[in-house]
Amino acid sequence: MNYSLFSLMIFTMIFFSCRTAKKSENIIENKSFIPYTNGSYWVFKDSEGFVDTLKVLRSEKTADGLKVDLNSEKWLVKSPDSIFVRCQTRGGGEFTMPLFIKTKETTEYNTCLGDVVTQVDVKRLREPQVISGKAFIDCTEYFIKPYTKVIVADRVGPVRYIYLDIDGTIKSERNLLDFKVN
Repeated sequence: MNYSLFSLMIFTMIFFSCRTAKKSENIIENKSFIPYTNGSYWVFKDSEGFVDTLKVLRSEKTADGLKVDLNSEKWLVKSPDSIFVRCQTRGGGEFTMPLFIKTKETTEYNTCLGDVVTQVDVKRLREPQVISGKAFIDCTEYFIKPYTKVIVADRVGPVRYIYLDIDGTIKSERNLLDFKVN
């Protein structure tokens, strides 16, 4: 075998193995649409510079699914591809409605904010979303009408919250700075 051909083959194998290793550093192994295991967290910075953290504090299996308590929200995981929110009735009771459901197509459904039922328009985003210098692929936009858009990256969770004014202009944003998913 020719020495230069042999060298080219070795170089090619090293080049592609390095590229593969580099890629795998950025792959998130979590199989859930939105991670919900204890210890997972997301750190956000809003448009005014305030930093806050959404953290999974505990979870508990129930007949309805997995109840997940976050420091500022309560989720009910009914399947790996669905996150429901616990809603309140004005009489003090509780029921659930979908908050984030993974979908391949544009769709709509109802959810609640506290004790108010509202509509969610969902669409898959075809382009990577660059947030705080990081590119996220496989993203879905949830427009929780009339004032909130949430961009969720598969296997990462919420990466951007956009809050709208009554006329539809952007009032403020919260962008993901850092995260850890278990």
